[in-house]
Amino acid sequence: MCIEKRQQDFRFYSKLRGKIVFWICGIATMPLSYGLLLLIRRTPELTGRPLVAALSVEVSLWILGCVILFSACDIQILDGQLRFRHLFVWRSVPLESITRVQTLRAPAVYVRADYGGKHYRLIFYPGDFLESSPPPVSVFLEEVCRRNEENYESRH
Repeated sequence: MCIEKRQQDFRFYSKLRGKIVFWICGIATMPLSYGLLLLIRRTPELTGRPLVAALSVEVSLWILGCVILFSACDIQILDGQLRFRHLFVWRSVPLESITRVQTLRAPAVYVRADYGGKHYRLIFYPGDFLESSPPPVSVFLEEVCRRNEENYESRH
């Protein structure tokens, strides 16, 4: 089957529970880092390099939490378009704008799309990992990304 035809036929809707799980993961890192800060403040002998190392771990946890919170989204793949919603507003980009797809170790898929001068970084829950590994949406998006790279290289 031709990839363009498959793009028109492939349909995927992410589940709200996946987005909620990612939000919980993002929010959970923040109290964890606050607990680490309280531990650092109660340890007076923690100075110099150990203090900098502990603070860098805390900052990393905050950054990780924010990235998860702001990147987690609902997605839909319909009629050759990738639609996504971070909070309330739906945006749409053509599948040809997908430049990177990576299946993460956690039950998540990372997608980068460059369209209209903007770079969109998306993380979504691809469905039940127990049914098939990797999930069909991940395989489809990796195939689309590979084809996009080949088309880009052939044009330049």
